[in-house]
Amino acid sequence: MGEFKKSFGVLFRKLQSDKKALLTVSVGVLGMLLVLLSEIPLTGNDSKDANVTQNGFYNDELERETEKLISEIEGAGKVSVMLTYEATEETVWAKEIKEKTNGEDSSDMEEKYIIVDTAQGESGLAVKIIYPKIRGVAVVCNGADDPVVASRIKSLLSALFDIGSNRISIARRGEQE
Repeated sequence: MGEFKKSFGVLFRKLQSDKKALLTVSVGVLGMLLVLLSEIPLTGNDSKDANVTQNGFYNDELERETEKLISEIEGAGKVSVMLTYEATEETVWAKEIKEKTNGEDSSDMEEKYIIVDTAQGESGLAVKIIYPKIRGVAVVCNGADDPVVASRIKSLLSALFDIGSNRISIARRGEQE
């Protein structure tokens, strides 16, 4: 460690005497700091994080509402629900379409996405968000052993999410200690 300090001291004294070398090293260090700072996001969420959070919120809220609805069925008891999806959500972006004519019968279509300025920077203009279709539902509840309760839950979920009863699983809640 002592040898490192000695070498560093010699290098520092040389930089103090040579102004061009000092300027070059300073600009290099400043450049590295700028590169490092550019990697740190200025806001808490970038657009990808915001989409993940939005998807998670949609899923959590839908599961909560489904649990609440099932718990209203007589005999269901305490309910937990898990939903699975066929895909992720899809965003449809606004496009500007221009038609260019190149003579009598030929024309070309030019499509460009519409970009808007937001607080987080430039972003595409979303026309609509298509939420994913429910693929299956798992329900765990106290009343699952009762065939009437299970049938009511399956009917409710089948109508609610437009899925077949083969995509719905209902199981009895385990004993809690």
